[in-house]
Amino acid sequence: MQLQFDSRTAVEVGTVAAFSLSVLSLLLWRTRRTYSGFGRWVAGTCFGCVSMAGLAMRGMIPEWISVLLGNGGAFAGFVLLLEGNREFVNLPAPSRPARILASVAMLGEIYFLLSVDDISTRIVIASTCIGILTLASAATLFRGIQPNRKLGFLFAGTLFLITAVFNFGRAFETVRAGPGAAALFPAIVVSELYFGGMAIAVIGLAFGFILLTQDRMVEDLAAEDIDDDGHDAASWWSV
Repeated sequence: MQLQFDSRTAVEVGTVAAFSLSVLSLLLWRTRRTYSGFGRWVAGTCFGCVSMAGLAMRGMIPEWISVLLGNGGAFAGFVLLLEGNREFVNLPAPSRPARILASVAMLGEIYFLLSVDDISTRIVIASTCIGILTLASAATLFRGIQPNRKLGFLFAGTLFLITAVFNFGRAFETVRAGPGAAALFPAIVVSELYFGGMAIAVIGLAFGFILLTQDRMVEDLAAEDIDDDGHDAASWWSV
């Protein structure tokens, strides 16, 4: 029972921390210079907070509301984060495949809750969907790495990659355990690692987006300083 308590506690602590960082990101978006994609990132982290709150309240609110908040918030959040990443690296932001995947996954969650109550299948669907979306985000950031601002891309991209690994691992473990063996907060180490890792990822991604913005701003300011001195930035670096 201690492991179950610790898993829920990790989600609760992660919810509070993620909410604080979401508020900070929202304030930065409204009061500071940001770039294309930042607004989607902020919306995505806010949906992530809703998702974690839905999980934390499982058993205290009707299950259908918890599933709607937990899974719906997660799917919407990671779609927005992916589209924010695409927008930041100058790709068309809307991703129809991601939206279709999230919609189909949510329909699956509803079916295996209301028609066939099967939490094992719901876990596999949710984890697989999130794994695919976060893997796509990682690939987008790794492909978009800029020579003078690698740190932000590598940091945020690695967090997305780790999130994908955790979710694919959870889906695999659920399938391996077999029907009827799954629970939202099972008293096993895998559950501890998953929920702890997800909490860290949600918190870390906010820092990743801020770092991406900061690195790009520094590069732009450096280029502006060079131009103000009457020199072309490209020719200056080629000397």
